[in-house]
Amino acid sequence: MNFLFVGACDTAGSSIATRMYREGHHIAWLTDEPTLPLWGDKIHGKVFRSSITPKTCKQILEGEAADYLIFLTAPWREKTSRSKSAYGSLLSTLNVVLRTAAAAKTKRICLLSSDQLADDHLLNPELEELRAAERMAASFSKQNNMSLLILRMGLLFSDDITTATLVEQLIHDMTEDDVPRIPFTADSELDLLCASDLAEAFLRLVNLNTMGTHTVLTGSPVTARTLCTSVAHVAHYSGEIEYGGTQYLCDERPSDEIRLLTGWMPFYLFTEKGELFLQKSLSRKTVVQEEEERRTWLQVLRSHSFAWATIQNFLLFAVAATTSALTEDWSDLRYVDVRLLYVVIIAITFGMRQGLIATALACCSYAVSLLNSGIDLSYLLYNVGTWIPFIIYGVAGAFGGYWSDKKNDEYDTLQREKDELNQRYDLLKRLYREVVSLKNQLQKQIVVSKESFTRMYSIMSELDSTDQRMLMARTVRVAEQVMNCEGAAFYILAGKRHQWARLSVCSAAWSPNLQRSKDLTSMPTLYTRIMDGKIFVNTDLMAGYPSMAMPVMQGSTPKALVTIYNIPLENFTTDYENRFQTLVQMIQDYLVKALEHERKNRDRLFLPGTRIYNAKAFSKELETLRTIDKEFGCPFSLGRLNCTDGATSLKALYKRAEPLLRSTDLIGVGPDGSAHALFLYVDDSARAQLSARLASKGLSVTWED
Repeated sequence: MNFLFVGACDTAGSSIATRMYREGHHIAWLTDEPTLPLWGDKIHGKVFRSSITPKTCKQILEGEAADYLIFLTAPWREKTSRSKSAYGSLLSTLNVVLRTAAAAKTKRICLLSSDQLADDHLLNPELEELRAAERMAASFSKQNNMSLLILRMGLLFSDDITTATLVEQLIHDMTEDDVPRIPFTADSELDLLCASDLAEAFLRLVNLNTMGTHTVLTGSPVTARTLCTSVAHVAHYSGEIEYGGTQYLCDERPSDEIRLLTGWMPFYLFTEKGELFLQKSLSRKTVVQEEEERRTWLQVLRSHSFAWATIQNFLLFAVAATTSALTEDWSDLRYVDVRLLYVVIIAITFGMRQGLIATALACCSYAVSLLNSGIDLSYLLYNVGTWIPFIIYGVAGAFGGYWSDKKNDEYDTLQREKDELNQRYDLLKRLYREVVSLKNQLQKQIVVSKESFTRMYSIMSELDSTDQRMLMARTVRVAEQVMNCEGAAFYILAGKRHQWARLSVCSAAWSPNLQRSKDLTSMPTLYTRIMDGKIFVNTDLMAGYPSMAMPVMQGSTPKALVTIYNIPLENFTTDYENRFQTLVQMIQDYLVKALEHERKNRDRLFLPGTRIYNAKAFSKELETLRTIDKEFGCPFSLGRLNCTDGATSLKALYKRAEPLLRSTDLIGVGPDGSAHALFLYVDDSARAQLSARLASKGLSVTWED
């Protein structure tokens, strides 16, 4: 694909151009910036330094057969104090580009914009002009059936500080001992986006042929004070920093739309890699300055090829003129024309322009020599024979210069092709090394995967239990390991509509953050997925919702709910979703087996006709809860129940206590034959409240554990 970048030097444009070139696309850039480099040495694209006019745009669009046009807007996006007047009017330039692109039938256009347009109190004339540019581009896109992509991005940073960004200006001011100024307040939040991450997002959107407006943010903002402190640390600056009065609080969420659409995630965060990038930028700037200081006047002169060639031309002419004057009386050199030799040498060596200059000098020298010989000027003008040397000098200079320029052009073309092939070879070599490294890594993983069978077996063995409570506890431990999360929980579903989730077991560290009972109908998005038996993934990062959740089904009925919390953003992937689904499906099989085991062994577990555990089964449940409490920090309370009116029947006790029991609590026969109850997640502070509730049903409780 052929990409044409239009606009002033832009960090975003440079990074996107470099990234697209690495993907094998053809790159060209039209700018009215006369000297500033647009990209580094690793990219070979065409640069057209000319005014952005309809004629120029048309010639370049047609000549380069541009498939995709990217309009750059750095002077209007970045909050710098540099004058915007030098860049002209954004709307008039964009109007020229869009009209020319529509006439050339360019179908895909991208406009780089700013996320600051979402905050009205940040607006200034530059941002208002940028907003108008978005509307103009949208209008042209709709009218001419063009695909329009608008990228709204945060402030940029990169390892190249040659372009006008806020970070670059801070470095420049600090290294030049100027007072650095930033338009935001010290506690303003800025979302600093790495230019390479932006380029990756653009590449993915282009590959999907995406249209519309998309915001590219990292979701990890830093304060303006932190930014200035980091830059000052790198630049070894200890002076004052002037903060402005604009308060800016950016969105603290990453770009969910791009992440969900393309799988993009920011790789370089300023809090982690910012100072490293700034150090690279500063060291690169220092190297350039040192090279400039070491350059001698001769090196400076040689860098201007035309001036250097002209000086050599005049020096050789002086030698030729002197030689011709000294050898006029030499009979051996009577038929040797030194001037002609000089013209031929210059034309062949330096090309057409210097050849014509040499021709003019040789003609002047010949005319002066004739005049010095006493020949009349009229004779020189009207005698055709005297014209022959002038004609020969002209033909020699023109033909020799043409032949030399043609050879030089062919050589330059071949050299450019060779350089481009070398660059592609280097790129392929790096890709080959990456592929080899990836192959070796995958090979190691395949070898190590033999051990993963052991891990899988250990997980299955750990979950293979007919004890429901132990199965739930082990599920939490396995979920933490498999999902790399900070918290996991296992809920039992109750109620006619299975809307109540009763906490059974959870991670000890996450226990203070969880409700013991929750009404799932208050979270309709989660409840709908559970009733459909499907996995829920909190891609919208809704507050109060788990990161992932999935029901444990028995047939078409949800019996339990497994949830995980606070997983890293980079783990919101299909791989982790598949892991979670596989884990819950394994739990489902084992839980159904445990329920079936309980149904078949009901006579051995409960007293006849009741849900009261017999002494042996109750003792086993108590021991299991003590083990879970020791390993997971899952508190419970054991109490002896008595009727306040003197009734001693176990069935009477159960009938009174049953309305207060949750699906995670149970009643059984203690060692002395009395009724005991186990209440899950009831600690010392909650016992008084539970005692009062039992008293309302005519029961008293004596807490024993």
